[in-house]
Amino acid sequence: MRSFTAGCGKAACTRNIVYRFTPHGQNQSVEGRLSLSTSHHDHEEYDYVMATNNVPILYDPRDPSRAMFFWRDQIANRASPRKMWDFILIINLIFAAAATPLGLMMAWSIRRQRAKARAAKATPA
Repeated sequence: MRSFTAGCGKAACTRNIVYRFTPHGQNQSVEGRLSLSTSHHDHEEYDYVMATNNVPILYDPRDPSRAMFFWRDQIANRASPRKMWDFILIINLIFAAAATPLGLMMAWSIRRQRAKARAAKATPA
């Protein structure tokens, strides 16, 4: 329906595209909005929409307002087992990076307290 520039940076501009579709078996149309990058490196989605005047979408048949741009089976790609394991690995690495200094600080503090306790026992009163 409509395309306009939402903003530009050094490497790219973002174009907002307003589209309308009529869900299968319904009479009322649904309007949606899509943001696409026009970067120098990755703009094939934008080029496709501009050349064909077609916005490939996937929508929930129970709630057609829940629609998203559907490009090259991106949902299946994002939900692949490899992506899931990569995400779990990243989360674990972040946790390990945050927990390691805390564990070291706790161990150092316990060692200091034990050394003070031994020194206090060794000193005659």
